[in-house]
Amino acid sequence: MDSGIEVDKSLDFIGNDDQVRSKSSLRMTYEAEVKVFRSKFGGIEDIRKNLGLSRRKMCQLLMVDPSAWTRWMRDEDRVPPHIYRALEWYLALEKKLINEPGLATLLLKTRTQPDQTLTNDLKLQLEVQGKALRKLKVVVWGLALALLGLALIIVF
Repeated sequence: MDSGIEVDKSLDFIGNDDQVRSKSSLRMTYEAEVKVFRSKFGGIEDIRKNLGLSRRKMCQLLMVDPSAWTRWMRDEDRVPPHIYRALEWYLALEKKLINEPGLATLLLKTRTQPDQTLTNDLKLQLEVQGKALRKLKVVVWGLALALLGLALIIVF
């Protein structure tokens, strides 16, 4: 009896090659998205090199153990789809940050400076943005109160 579910013996993310893994339609969708991503950006090692990140920094970015990266380099078909999704989001974020002058400088520093200096720069950048956000909140609340007052005048 054919259940209509495709079976792929080559992809096994839990390390048990003898076990047959059936693929759901959602799984096949994820794998198709990975193929599109890889055709557009290349493999994860290519992306790492293009970003100018060390293997250690890339593992920290993806929140994975370096041993996982080593395994994936032996067989890139075993990289879980969520890793490609995280890279896709990171690349999109990086593209947006490049257009922001202050944040583009911070992004460049993440690739070239030690973590402690980076932390201080990030704190300073966040402090400046926090002050601007607080000022914006005051203006928004002021406008909201003015509109509320206007609405009360109109109603009564």
